Amino acid sequence: MACGTPLICFAIGGMPEIIGQNQRGILCRTIDALEMSSHVEFLLSHPEIRATMASEGVKWVRDNCGMTDYLQSITAVYRRVLAN
Repeated sequence: MACGTPLICFAIGGMPEIIGQNQRGILCRTIDALEMSSHVEFLLSHPEIRATMASEGVKWVRDNCGMTDYLQSITAVYRRVLAN
């Protein structure tokens, strides 16, 4: 996403929260190569949607993956651990 490429990934783990359905990429409902390939074809044939997802992805990375955010989240984890 940081490179301006919308993602196509499986809806497992934390990916749905990161990608958002049709916001910064496309989530595959099942682990199915045919479904994934249809999403690739869709994005290749819809450059305006692909561009919108790409710019949303870059914005999300910029807003959520900076060094300050990372350090704050790590510090919060250590504080919780030390408090217990």
